[in-house]
Amino acid sequence: MVNKIKILVGYHKPALLLKDPNGIFQPIHLGRKCAAESSKDGNITKEDWDWLNTNTIGDDSGENISERNREYCELTGLYWAYKNYEKLGDPELFGFMHYRRHFIFSSSYILDKKPDFCNLVRTDSINKNYETEIGLDFLSEFPENSPIYVCSNTLKETPYDYHCKMSFIKREMYDKSLDILRTKYPEITLYLNKYLNGHTHYWSNMFVCRKQIFFELCEWLFPKLDSVYQKLNFSDCSIAQKRFIGYLAENLFGVFWMLKQAEGEKIVSKPISFVENTDLKKTVSIENFDTSEYKECVPIVYSVDKNYVKYLAVSMLSVLEHANRQKKYAFIILEEGLNSSDKKKLLNIVKDFKFAEIKFVDVKPYIVSLKKAFIRGNTFHYTPAIYYRYLIPNILVGFRKVLYLDCDIILLSDVAELYKTDLADYPIAAVKDIERRRWIFNPQSREHTLKFDRSLGIVDSKNYFNSGVLLINIEQFVKLNASEDLIKLTEGKNKDPHEWYGDQDILNSYFYGRVKFLPYEWNIMWVVNNRIKDWSSDIDAESGSLYRESLNNPKAIHYCDFEKPWNFPALELSSYWWKYARKTEFYEEFISDLNKFSEDQNKKNHELKNDNVIRLSDLIKIKIKLLKYRLMKKNKTRRKARIL
Repeated sequence: MVNKIKILVGYHKPALLLKDPNGIFQPIHLGRKCAAESSKDGNITKEDWDWLNTNTIGDDSGENISERNREYCELTGLYWAYKNYEKLGDPELFGFMHYRRHFIFSSSYILDKKPDFCNLVRTDSINKNYETEIGLDFLSEFPENSPIYVCSNTLKETPYDYHCKMSFIKREMYDKSLDILRTKYPEITLYLNKYLNGHTHYWSNMFVCRKQIFFELCEWLFPKLDSVYQKLNFSDCSIAQKRFIGYLAENLFGVFWMLKQAEGEKIVSKPISFVENTDLKKTVSIENFDTSEYKECVPIVYSVDKNYVKYLAVSMLSVLEHANRQKKYAFIILEEGLNSSDKKKLLNIVKDFKFAEIKFVDVKPYIVSLKKAFIRGNTFHYTPAIYYRYLIPNILVGFRKVLYLDCDIILLSDVAELYKTDLADYPIAAVKDIERRRWIFNPQSREHTLKFDRSLGIVDSKNYFNSGVLLINIEQFVKLNASEDLIKLTEGKNKDPHEWYGDQDILNSYFYGRVKFLPYEWNIMWVVNNRIKDWSSDIDAESGSLYRESLNNPKAIHYCDFEKPWNFPALELSSYWWKYARKTEFYEEFISDLNKFSEDQNKKNHELKNDNVIRLSDLIKIKIKLLKYRLMKKNKTRRKARIL
């Protein structure tokens, strides 16, 4: 017989929900009453608030202490359950877990895993079989006489010493709270001291027990916590230190479980699965943008990490200054690790352009299982952000097509003109890579390049394209299942010991023969201009002519390869980039970076010069020694001749 059981799962922000076919797990929003206040995760957004209201119950209804969440942590949810138990269906068995901490009931799951000192088994993310793998389906068959399940382990360090050394706990506050408990509740002093000076630690305030035990716990615990809370001053605490009551509760949970054990209750400790990444996969819909007053919406996607935010700002500004004010320019920023300051600076770029909006999408939930796949590909100057474009059809909803741009591109014309290109049944449109043509013209790189392209399935290397500007047909992309295929190709390419060029080689391999080619002026690769010294001999006549014609009508300049305009402002075509850079709030930072780069280069040149001097000095010493040796040998020969 399946017992009536309910496990409360605490949430304070949107996160993955456990699969729950038996209706066991009840998500609860912890601290809903004070959710508008800043927390350790910053300020809650309207989007997050809407998600929490839709997917969780709040701890702020009925009798509650929701407003104490910043001090009590998850205990505000337990208090709500204690006082509003009938709203959970009056279950016979009750438990508590966190959105990223779950009991492991499967012994086979931890056979090849080693829990840490908190008895946590860390995992990157929740896969489709996660709940079964860790044994949560066991909860649906809990017997009425089940033991009390907790999380504990034994350490050399005592619980008191452990808590005293933690930076998030103020020692004086901790000692004062213990004195309050010993004074007001002398009957627990023996077990409190025994726990604090023992070696068994209880973690996370997690448990599964019978209804009767849960009520005994709450009736015993909350008056004690309240007596401490009322006498402590939290005004000079950090955000972490303010959470003290939640940490203190771990000690009191330990005391309570010791008391229950003394009464004959069976206490069973289970390890906990700690999920590192629980963020939801967010999407961006065309409905997320206000397009009602505009003739057309032009969606533009960028991929960025924190290192390239300032360069993205310059690119976006160049787009906006050439935009058609009658159209909506919808920027979708695929990012990982951008903080609120980074985002604010990008939002400042568009604030004066009423026809533009930005939506940020954290790609971490999409790529957490793809980290290994995205680490290779000529990694000396690429980052995993180059692969985010694979995910565009999974993230964008309701868009027929989308324009993708690299962050090191400056627009000199309205991208709406490019966006209106008819893709027909082509999955993508791109500009042919003239730098590749230079490679196959150069005798030193020709054979290697042709051979490598053949390995990619590229028969005609002149049709190799650059991936910095892409017009993507989302419908065709989805129809081909291109996202998954590209990821698989990238994983397979990681086994190739040879140098390859990240997403660009993969995209060329996959889409070869299925690309609509765009005019060269929409992706002018400045590296070609920098590399070629003699246009009459360094590249084939056709490619050279096409490139120079595109320079006569430049629409997008791509500052690809190692040298960048922010480091080499004297290079031809750099001035286009600096024209927009000086209009951003990053201008002073660009100047500072340029000075530092120049100093570093001078230092390297100086070190190289000194190294050459040292090498010359060593060479002179060697030659002197050799000369001395020869003279000595010559003198010996002369002496022998005299003797003879």
